[in-house]
Amino acid sequence: MSENKVRRSQQQRRRATANKLIEATIEVVNEGGYSALKANSISKRAGVTWGAAQHLFGSKENLLLVVANRTYEELSIALKADIPPTAPLVKRVERIIDVTWKAYQSDAYLAMVEILRGSRHQPAFNRALLNRQRTVSEDVRATWLTIFATEDLDERVVDNARDLVTLTLSGLASRRIFLKNERDPNLLFATLKDATIRLLDPSVTVSPAKLRGVDDYPILV
Repeated sequence: MSENKVRRSQQQRRRATANKLIEATIEVVNEGGYSALKANSISKRAGVTWGAAQHLFGSKENLLLVVANRTYEELSIALKADIPPTAPLVKRVERIIDVTWKAYQSDAYLAMVEILRGSRHQPAFNRALLNRQRTVSEDVRATWLTIFATEDLDERVVDNARDLVTLTLSGLASRRIFLKNERDPNLLFATLKDATIRLLDPSVTVSPAKLRGVDDYPILV
């Protein structure tokens, strides 16, 4: 067997083991909360030794950093892969919202929220989490700018549109997580899509979104 094939096989095994540990961590935290994230619980669920986890990630905190950022890393990849900058503006906006909402419904997003909440009393680790998320968020921002590059927009306009989509959908995801609200969000999505399109290009005509009932989404206080 050639040296390149051996190296590639080793890399594949490392990636497979890393993915097992990441998925196991997501399952453990979503089932038992942040306090359940013990080294032996994660390694047992993954079916690997904790020594193997340390070899790959160095520490439990480094593993949690990877887990907490998986949603945004996968979101950035999906945005780049699924949304060609040459598509009509309306289609790009619709696709961005659909792809982002899919990410916010994932088990990885739920795990990220729990890790951020659970690490509040570990200031150094919590800062590391937030710093890593800022880095990944910048990658998502760069992807948005690329998607709307053909419009030659002021970056601040694209940033405002991204903030509108991100904050609306993350708020809806929080409502789903904490209030267990499973109401159909499609009416809200229609309003969000219209508002985002108007932000990016006020000349685009969109059909008015149907108004939702006032009690469809109770205020979260």
